[in-house]
Amino acid sequence: MKELIGLITVVLAFIGLVPYIIDIFRNKTKPHIFTWVVWAMVTLLAFFGQWQKGAGAGSWTTGVTGILTIFIAVISLKKGSKDITKSDVIVFIMALIAIVPWLLTKDPTLSVVILTIVNTLAFIPTIRKTIKAPESETFSSYVIHTFRHSLSIIALTNYNLATFLYPAVVALSNLTVVIVILKSRYSKNIGWKGDEPTDVVTKSFKEGIIKPGYRVLDVGCGFGRNANWLAKKGVNVTAVNIDEKEIKIAREKAEKMEINISYFHANATELEFPANSFDVVLDLGCSHMIPDREGQKKSEAEMARVLKPSGRLIYFGFSKAHPSYISKKSSPMFRNLEDIQTIYGNDFDILSHEETRWQPKPEERANFSEHVGLNIVLRRKGN
Repeated sequence: MKELIGLITVVLAFIGLVPYIIDIFRNKTKPHIFTWVVWAMVTLLAFFGQWQKGAGAGSWTTGVTGILTIFIAVISLKKGSKDITKSDVIVFIMALIAIVPWLLTKDPTLSVVILTIVNTLAFIPTIRKTIKAPESETFSSYVIHTFRHSLSIIALTNYNLATFLYPAVVALSNLTVVIVILKSRYSKNIGWKGDEPTDVVTKSFKEGIIKPGYRVLDVGCGFGRNANWLAKKGVNVTAVNIDEKEIKIAREKAEKMEINISYFHANATELEFPANSFDVVLDLGCSHMIPDREGQKKSEAEMARVLKPSGRLIYFGFSKAHPSYISKKSSPMFRNLEDIQTIYGNDFDILSHEETRWQPKPEERANFSEHVGLNIVLRRKGN
């Protein structure tokens, strides 16, 4: 029976990590390199510690996970998140230093205790990144990891600190990431769940920047508030979003409104549309949420590619005048006009810009009195 449960946890390891790897190659998931390098090291070391203490089938999943995490660590060098802070570096160094006592001790129990601490430290950069960008992690993988590590405890042949501690703490750590993703996803889009279009969209329509019959691409369309409103006005709208649940809700709203609109699941850094396809592109709260500058530049390049020459890009993002910028100065989420010029200047001219302020909704539980953002209209260079 123990062997059967152990085998099930190995299968779950593949089910949990293979989709994660696929999402990395799709540029949907951005693993934190520090986390995965440490995890690759400690998972294999923990496996050897468990094996020496007679964990049996309960250690199988740890060994298989070690092999898969090495592969993820390698591909993270190229495809991982570039959002690395000083605190990440400090935690990474602490984790590496903590491995030294493991090399010095000959006690398998003490080695597992140390490696469990190291593994927990390794979670910190990923949790920090996930709070900022919950879409940069594969949610289902963490759910499966929580379940399989819990099962691996049941599969243990001998129960002692060396065999029990590591899978128990890893299960709790994965559960923590699950909770963070759920909470972050909920709070992140609270302010975008209304059905009314944003002011910059209604203004652009009124001023003729967007006209009936125009082909408009809404990148990061959320729940469809702008896309559906424009489609109702006779605009030919295509909308994309990285969150499939939000797309589902947006489609349902469109059906109730009896409007024809094309919704697609897509990443803003890889838009599967031909060049020069759209008259207007909407980037309303999308690209500024990409957690690293490299991803933001890729998104800008894709929007420029699919936009017709002299087409308009309508942008909204948080301003550096936002109250939250004070505590998050390293975050690329906040921009000023200089940042916009740096990111978009090669492909676009800025036609107009204005600061916008609005009060947080009560359910956001914000610790500030108002949001501050930038509405900007840009023109793609070229004739």
